[in-house]
Amino acid sequence: MKPNGSDRSRPADRHVPFGLFSTPKMVPTTRSSDKTPSYNKLAPDERGRLNFKRRFALRLLLSVTSVIFAFSVVILMGAAVQDHRASKRPSTESYYQGAQVCGSTHAANFAAFQSAFEAHEKNALVVHCGDCGDCSTSGDISIYKKTRNSLTGTATSCATKVFTGGRSAVHSCFETDVGFTAECNDCWTDNVMCDLVNCAFTCTKSLFLGQQNNKGDTSLNACLFCDERMCGPQFIECAGANRRRCGIVSDIERNGAVEVCATVD
Repeated sequence: MKPNGSDRSRPADRHVPFGLFSTPKMVPTTRSSDKTPSYNKLAPDERGRLNFKRRFALRLLLSVTSVIFAFSVVILMGAAVQDHRASKRPSTESYYQGAQVCGSTHAANFAAFQSAFEAHEKNALVVHCGDCGDCSTSGDISIYKKTRNSLTGTATSCATKVFTGGRSAVHSCFETDVGFTAECNDCWTDNVMCDLVNCAFTCTKSLFLGQQNNKGDTSLNACLFCDERMCGPQFIECAGANRRRCGIVSDIERNGAVEVCATVD
């Protein structure tokens, strides 16, 4: 007996994989209309509160961004003006090149002499170049020497307190963190107040940018340059002694040939 057509198409001795001719299972499909966002399931009052929070967060973000932008523009414009003014002021190198010196006798009395030669003739030691001032004391000069690599940072930290506590906060900071004599402390505090008037925008910009004291050489950063030109002369007239006049090399790079006193004993 010959096999019929169905037998030929499915030989008995041929292996048929399981499920080849079985009916495929129907996978239920999900219509897009069934994927309802959870937001639509909220009650109307809950939606209102959520919308309010979103609008508030967006407005707050825009407000903060606008304030930061406006603040930055003001700082940059103010710094540009103050930088320009400072660049027009003369250099202070002459304060370190004159013949006059401040000398100290063995009795620790400080006095001005027309030259180092005159000081030595009168048995006085040259403690710094230029005329004596309120910081021309053994205690203050000793502080200059001990803090040669840290005083700039400490002074900057004290200066920032002017924004929250005014002059008295700056004065107290120098008194506590540095320890100058009362008269010398006044000179340093007055210098900060001068910077507040003439260099506030420039120094704020320098602080935000994290500028180092020098720009790779003996060139000062914008804040120190502004302080040097706008307030340096007033400070030296008051203090008499500063680190460079005392021949002290500090954490601010200087041109030693013209900016650091070389006649100190």
